[in-house]
Amino acid sequence: MARLYHTGFEWQSLPAEVSVPSENGTEAIDTTTKHSGSASLKCSGSIASTNYCGVAHQVTMATDIYARWYIYIDSLTSNAAGSVVATMDLWDSDGSDNAVSVAIGNVSGTLTTNIYINNWASSISNTASFSFDTWHRVELYYKSSGGAGADQVTMRLDGVQVADSSTLTLSHVPASWQCGIYNGSASADTASVVYFDDIAINDTTGSFNNSWCGDAEIVALVPVGAGDNAADTGIYSYINEIPPSDTATSGSTMIELDTTTSIGDYTVTAPATAGIGDSDTVNAVSVLARVREEATGTSNYTLRIKSASGGTVSASSSLDAGNATVRTNPSGTTAFGSKLISNSDPTTGLAWTVAGTNSLANMQVGAATTDGSPDVWVLALAAMVEYVPAAGGTSFSPSKSPSASPSKSPSLSPSLSPSASPSVSPSVSLSPSASPSLSPSVSPSFSPSVSPSVSISPSKSSSLSPSVSPSVSPSISLSPSISPSISPSVSPTPSGVPTWTTEPGAWMDIGNANATAEYQDGRYLNVLNPFYYYLDTDGTLVLMTADDGANGYSAANAADVKAYSDKQYFTVAGNTIGDIRALITSSTNKTTFQNTVKAMLDSTGFTGVDVDFEDVWNWTATDYTNFKTFLDDLGDFLHGYGYELQVDLPAFINQTFEEYTVLRYTDFDALPIDRIVIMAYAYMYDGVVGDPVAPTSYIEDTCDYVMSKITDISRIVMGVPSFGYHGTTGGSDFVEDTKLQSSTYTGYDTAARDDGSYEMKWANGGQSYLYQDSTAMNNKRLIIQNKGIQHVQVWVLGDNDWFTGDETVSESPSISPSVSPSLSPSLSPSVSPSAGGSFSPSVSPSVSLSPSASPSISPSLSSSKSPSKSPSASPSRSPSISPSISPSISISPSVSPSVAAGYVLNGIELPRPKFLKREFINIGVDHNVLTGKTCRDYHSVKEKYLLSWEVLSKTEVDTILGIVALGTAVDFYINVEGFQISLTSVIPYVASISYSVLGDSYIGSLELELIEEET
Repeated sequence: MARLYHTGFEWQSLPAEVSVPSENGTEAIDTTTKHSGSASLKCSGSIASTNYCGVAHQVTMATDIYARWYIYIDSLTSNAAGSVVATMDLWDSDGSDNAVSVAIGNVSGTLTTNIYINNWASSISNTASFSFDTWHRVELYYKSSGGAGADQVTMRLDGVQVADSSTLTLSHVPASWQCGIYNGSASADTASVVYFDDIAINDTTGSFNNSWCGDAEIVALVPVGAGDNAADTGIYSYINEIPPSDTATSGSTMIELDTTTSIGDYTVTAPATAGIGDSDTVNAVSVLARVREEATGTSNYTLRIKSASGGTVSASSSLDAGNATVRTNPSGTTAFGSKLISNSDPTTGLAWTVAGTNSLANMQVGAATTDGSPDVWVLALAAMVEYVPAAGGTSFSPSKSPSASPSKSPSLSPSLSPSASPSVSPSVSLSPSASPSLSPSVSPSFSPSVSPSVSISPSKSSSLSPSVSPSVSPSISLSPSISPSISPSVSPTPSGVPTWTTEPGAWMDIGNANATAEYQDGRYLNVLNPFYYYLDTDGTLVLMTADDGANGYSAANAADVKAYSDKQYFTVAGNTIGDIRALITSSTNKTTFQNTVKAMLDSTGFTGVDVDFEDVWNWTATDYTNFKTFLDDLGDFLHGYGYELQVDLPAFINQTFEEYTVLRYTDFDALPIDRIVIMAYAYMYDGVVGDPVAPTSYIEDTCDYVMSKITDISRIVMGVPSFGYHGTTGGSDFVEDTKLQSSTYTGYDTAARDDGSYEMKWANGGQSYLYQDSTAMNNKRLIIQNKGIQHVQVWVLGDNDWFTGDETVSESPSISPSVSPSLSPSLSPSVSPSAGGSFSPSVSPSVSLSPSASPSISPSLSSSKSPSKSPSASPSRSPSISPSISPSISISPSVSPSVAAGYVLNGIELPRPKFLKREFINIGVDHNVLTGKTCRDYHSVKEKYLLSWEVLSKTEVDTILGIVALGTAVDFYINVEGFQISLTSVIPYVASISYSVLGDSYIGSLELELIEEET
C-alpha cells in the first residue's frame, strides 16, 4: 500500500478534500501563506472555550504508520498555562479516542511542545523547538504492533529526531488524522492564527513510501486536453476548475458516463506549469474526483491513471457512485470511500519520473463505469502530485535537498540538515486532564534547546578517537635495527602518520556538552568558533547563553575557549533570507549589529566574528548587493579596532553550480574579509541517501574552483565534516548523526570504507548509514593541504573523531646524549604510505645511533610554538632532545630469534594483514602560557595499531573474534623479516567486519584495533 493519503489543500475546497471540514471557529483555504503549491489550511476566528477549530479526515490505516504535517504558527494566544494549543493528532476510527497528539502552546511568548499518547493518559519527553512565522515539518512514527512494552512513538521536527520512546504500550490503532487549534482556556480565543499544509500518511508496506514521509511539496494537475477515451458527454474544460463548483449542468460543467463501457481519459497540466522540474523526484500521485449520480440508483465508477497514451492503467475498485449528492471519491453515500494513489509508474513499475515516454508529462487521469444507469456525473477531476524539488528550496546545494532551514550544522543546519530554527525555546510541559477534551495544565519540565539535534547525552564509549598524534614521539622508529647490536634508528616524527602544515579549527555546536572536553584534551586547535548569536525575525541579534546550551556564551565559557585556541571567532547565524533582509536593509540594525559585535569582542578578547548567513538559494540580486555592502562596512569597522571578519559560504565545484545562486566567489576577493570559509560538506544533498558527505572529487573540485576566484589563498578556509547521517536508502531525507550516534545503530560493526570518500558506510533494513572516522578526515585534510590551502575548519566538535598525525609545522631536533654516539649503518624499516592512511613496512638502509659508552639513550622532549598575528601564519615547534630529563626514549632490541615469528596476539599467530597502521595517542598534556598563547607539551603517549585483512576464512575470523571476546588486555608483538614490534600489552577491538556467505561457511574482511594498555 505505502502512501495512504496526502493533501496540500490544492483543490481549495475543504468539503472536497477532507471528510470533517469544520468543527468550530473559522477554517478556511488560504492562498497567501502556504508551504507549497497554491493553498494551505488556515485556522483562526473566534474559538469558544473548550472548543476545537480545525479539520479531520478518516483514512484506513495500519498498526504502524508514518504521518506528516507542515505547520506555520502566525500567532497563538499566550497564557501562563499554555492552554491554547495548535495540535496535530491521530485518532481511532470513530474519533472518540486520541492515539497520539502533538500539542504546541504559547507560554509567555515561548512556544512549548508536548506529545501525548493513549487519549492523553501520558506524555513522551521531547526536545522540539518551534518558532513563530516559520514553516516546520512535523513527522510521527506510530508503531502499535510491538505489543505490551514494545510499541513505539518517534517524532521528527524538520527531519531531526526530537522524541523517541520504544517501550510503550499503545492502546489505539489510528484511523484518522486531525489538525487545528484547541482552546482550553476559560474564554473565547480570537487571536490565534495557524496554518497547515502538505499532510501525508504512509504505512510500512510496499516498495515505495514505506517510511518517513520526508520533505516534499504537493500541487494539483487538472485536465487540459483529451486523452485516449472520451466521455459520452462533456470535455476536459468542464471538469478542471479550482475550486470545484459542484454545479451540474449538462454540456458545460461536467462529463457524463452513460453506458456500461464509458471511459473518460484526460491529459493534465504540464509539470513545469505547476512548478515541477524534470529532475525533481515524484513520490506519489493521488486521483480525486467529484462524483454523483444523475438520480439515486446503483451505478458504479472507477478512477484511472496511466503514465502515457496506451500505457498500463491503474484503477481503483468499482464502487457505488452514491446518489444525487456530489461527493469526493464516494463509496455509496460515504465520501472518500474510494481512493486511487499511484506510488509508482503503472507501466514501468518504477518510481514516477517527470519527463520521458512514461512520465508525469504524458500522464492521463480519468473515470469509467461498467454500469452507467443512472448516469454517472463527474463534476471535477484532479491529480494531486507530491514531489521533492531537485533544486532551489532552502538547501545549501542546487539539488533536491530536504533541508527546511539550512545552515552548516546539524543544529543550525547547513544544507546538511533539515533543522529547526536556531531560536532558543525552553520547553515547558503541558499536562492535560485525563478527559478526552484537552485541558492542559503546567508542569515545569524545562528542556532548553537551539535545535532538535543539538543535545546529545554523553555516554561511555570504548572508542579512543578522536586522538592526536604527538608532535614528536619518544618511541619513534618502528623497530630497532635487525642487527645483533642494539642500534635503533632515530627519527623526529612518528612514521606512517601525516605531518600537517594546515591549521585546524572547529565550530562548537551550542548543545553538545562533550565539545568542551574535546578541545581541552590536548589536540591542537588553531581556531575555535562558538555559536553565540542568531538573527531574530526583525533583524536584531539574540544572544545564546549558557542557559540555552552547554556551549552558549558566558564569561567563563569565553575565557575557556580563548585559553585553548590561538584564534577565536564567535558565530552569528542567519538562517532565513527574511531574517537576513531585516538586518541588511536597516541602517539602524546594521549599526546596532556592529556595536554589539565590537562589545562582545572587547569583552572576550576574541579575534573576530564569524558571519554565517544562509538560505542563499532564495536570495535576490538586491539581497546579494545589500549583503556585500553589509560585509564591506562591517569589515572596515572591525579592522578599525584591530578585529577580524570571517564569512561562511556554500561550496561550489564549478561555475554551473555557482550560478544556481546570485553569489559569486570573485566578489569576495575585494571585500575586507580575513577568512573566507567554504563549507564543503553537503555533497549528499545533490544526490540521495547513501551518497558520501564529501567525496574526494568534491573536495578537490571545490578547492580548485575557489582558488581560481580568490587571489590570496591564505584567506581561504576549507570546511570539512566530522559528522555522518542515516536515512532511507535512495531517498532524500537525511538525519545527521555524530559518530557516537552512528555507533548505536544496528550494523555499525559491518561498516566498510567508501573508495570515493574514505568515509565509513553500511546498509541495514532499507536504511543507509555513514560516518567519518579519523582516516576519512585525514584524507580530506591531506587533499586540502596538498592544494596549498593553509586552513581547515571542522563541523563539528562533540562526539566525533578528529585528525591523527603530527601537528608540527617544522621540526629541528637536536640529539645530545650523555655519551658520544657513533654512527653505524644498519637496516631499519622505512614506511611506505598507501591508500587510507595505512603503511607497509619495508627494510631499507638507514643510519642509526649506537652509543659508544652507554647502553641506553634517555632524551626527552620540549616544544615551543611561535605565535603570529597573521591569519596565514603557521606555528612552528622546535623540539630538542636532552639526556637530563625523563621520560626516556625506550630503545627495544630486536626480537630474539627464539620468539615465534609473525603477527602474534595472545600467543596465537595471526594471518599476515594487508596493511598495518600505527598511531600515537596523547594521554598526558601540559598547558603553559607563553607570550599570551597556550602551548602544549606532550609528555605521555600510548600506541594504537590498526590491522586490516581483506580475505579471512571462517576459522580465522572466529579465532580473532574469540580473542576480542575475552575483553581483557593481551600480549601483542610482530616479528617478521625486516620489521619488529616488541611485546606490548593491548586491548583489542573490532573496528569493522563484513562477511560473504559460502554455503555453511563464509569468508570475511576485518579491521582490528589494538590499543596499548595504560600502565
